[in-house]
Amino acid sequence: MRSTADMVPAVVTVGAGLVLLVVVLLLTMGHVRRFARARSALRAGIAERSAPLHELVNRRRRSSE
Repeated sequence: MRSTADMVPAVVTVGAGLVLLVVVLLLTMGHVRRFARARSALRAGIAERSAPLHELVNRRRRSSE
């Protein structure tokens, strides 16, 4: 059976890895949110520009019935 002193390097390595993972996640969250905002703005712009086309298609469908 291993003693506690033998496990210290492994515990430190795992702890450092977890801290590094949290730091990387925190640093990337801002970029992820920025890209999500840009994507939603792009979708809104596309929806706004295509709305007249959708209205035209709907009017033509109703008139052909």
